[in-house]
Amino acid sequence: MPGTIQVGGRTILPFIINQTDLLAGTAFELVAPVDGFLDAINGSVQVAVTTGGTLQVVNITTNVAGAVAAIANGAAKGTAFSAQANAQDATRPIKKGDRIQVKPTGFATAGAVNGYVTIQHGA
Repeated sequence: MPGTIQVGGRTILPFIINQTDLLAGTAFELVAPVDGFLDAINGSVQVAVTTGGTLQVVNITTNVAGAVAAIANGAAKGTAFSAQANAQDATRPIKKGDRIQVKPTGFATAGAVNGYVTIQHGA
């Protein structure tokens, strides 16, 4: 797994979802390295997506409100995606050691993506 990056009060957690896992709906698993608030998901398409879908950030087993990125049918390699968690939402707080997932849903035929989940530092 790529390394964690800390920048300006935020921690960046990289993820890579290959074609097999994207099409099967297999979540990419992360562990929170700090206490804070799940803030956003950003990334790009690495292999063209035939049938689009969504990437949902999951806090342990709860979907993070607003942190779901849509990727369109026919998205070309290099297509950017992003989604911001709803401010002040109860699904955002995370503790060091908690499970974080990036869960793909609805993809079919072809595609691969990578990107990062952002944690805003705080207690």
